[in-house]
Amino acid sequence: IASSWLGRRSFHAGAFIAGAGAWGVLGEKGDGKTSMLAWLVKSGYPIVCDDTLVVDKDQAMAGPRCVDLRHGAADYFQLGTYIGHIGTRERWRAQVAAVPATAPFRGWVVPTWGDDVRVGPVPAAQRLPLLVARHGFRVPEADDGKWLDLLALPMVSFQRPQDWSAMDVGMTHLLDQLADL
Repeated sequence: IASSWLGRRSFHAGAFIAGAGAWGVLGEKGDGKTSMLAWLVKSGYPIVCDDTLVVDKDQAMAGPRCVDLRHGAADYFQLGTYIGHIGTRERWRAQVAAVPATAPFRGWVVPTWGDDVRVGPVPAAQRLPLLVARHGFRVPEADDGKWLDLLALPMVSFQRPQDWSAMDVGMTHLLDQLADL
């Protein structure tokens, strides 16, 4: 709410820095959003935020300096300190390094589960419905079309098997593809 008062957009998303800017990671509970961030932490990539992404014009704003993991990801990546139940689930909190207050916002990554690793563009017709239906994005009435800039950015679907052994190959392929955008 506070972000909207200031003309900013907020999303249920994480974000990381790769290349020349920040990439938002949109995902529902269980889609692998935070396990992606955990892999990035372990691989030395800067994390902008976990769970709440605020975008101001063309800049992603840094969030709290932690990533909250479920048991499987905390165990696999050997990250985090047990903090007890948050909501209905146990969580392990991993502290992340400081980042600049803002970073150029480059685009979106939408994780999905599948039998193999694939990275491909999300068709333009699916972008606004995806942001509205799954992530609470609202188009303000007096926005003068500025929200169109967020939809015009690259949005890629990142499919990978729901298997820890596929993480390295999948994430390396995703980062290679993002570097070309």
